[in-house]
Amino acid sequence: NGLATLANVGTPYGLAFDSAGRLLITQISYYVVRRVDTNGVITTVAGTGTNGYFPAATIATSANIGAPNSVVEHPAGSGGFAVSEGPSATGSLPLVRWVDADGGAGILAGGDGGAFDAGMLATAVKIGPVASLSRAANGDLLVSQSSSAVAQHMWVYADGGRVGVGAGTGTPGYSPDGVSAASNPV
Repeated sequence: NGLATLANVGTPYGLAFDSAGRLLITQISYYVVRRVDTNGVITTVAGTGTNGYFPAATIATSANIGAPNSVVEHPAGSGGFAVSEGPSATGSLPLVRWVDADGGAGILAGGDGGAFDAGMLATAVKIGPVASLSRAANGDLLVSQSSSAVAQHMWVYADGGRVGVGAGTGTPGYSPDGVSAASNPV
């Protein structure tokens, strides 16, 4: 912990502000997520600095994480966030994790599940590398995957979310304006 202007912030990759005005930063090559508060103090809020994998529920700052790349406040106004992880050195698959305001953490989406099918539990779906995370106006978590040509739309609730396709068919390509986003290539 210390002033952000004096901190080493190597390989910042994902950036997002939360509703309290704090900046979240993923450090993809340093395997941590950091938060800069409104007073300019930087704190590690997830990861140990070691590439790895942690099981479902744990304390975020005591867990190894694999290549965190995108981050978004989740759910809105909670002080918590969602972070996407690439495959880790230990061979874990890409994941989207949650970290709550108290530092507890768990899996939102991904893992050793089956192929994507709309309506499945998000934690039962094997996902590809995540390009970005965002939140829809209604609070749904939006996940864009860089290798599957599908922008998956994940409905995430406190008791576990379900997935649905927001755009794309799984085949790379271009579609003209004015056509259905869910039934055409992206």
